[in-house]
Amino acid sequence: MFIAIATDGQGHIPRQHFGEASHFEIIELKDGIVTPFKTISNVQQHHSGHGQHGAHHGSGGKAKEIIRQLKSNGVSLLAGQQFGPNIKKICAHFGTFLTTTPYVQELQTLMEANAARLEGQMLEPKDGCYPLFRIKSGTIAIQHLKGLV
Repeated sequence: MFIAIATDGQGHIPRQHFGEASHFEIIELKDGIVTPFKTISNVQQHHSGHGQHGAHHGSGGKAKEIIRQLKSNGVSLLAGQQFGPNIKKICAHFGTFLTTTPYVQELQTLMEANAARLEGQMLEPKDGCYPLFRIKSGTIAIQHLKGLV
């Protein structure tokens, strides 16, 4: 499974919406091992949608482009400290992972420790949405967004 982590390009996970990150670090989680794959620039970082043909924050144009960019890289799970209003669109395409750690390496270690749970839950969407993962008491808690959106 390929995972895109919202980063500043220097190993930190910024405390901002996923789509505002300057880079996405793509890692592979396979058989309980995390392997760095590649880092790509977020080509939509500065696109806000404000004032363009009546678009507003969360209108979806930016999300559609990020979805396209990450799907073309084989990504199935997104990880970041925050997700904005487009999470409703995102959950139909990717699992989401909310983290409180600001460090990519720490998140990778946590994902390795919980690999079986992550990989097992990502097989099929439930009610059209992939799961939302959160850290709760040091372990990964799973929530389905269908009831939240």
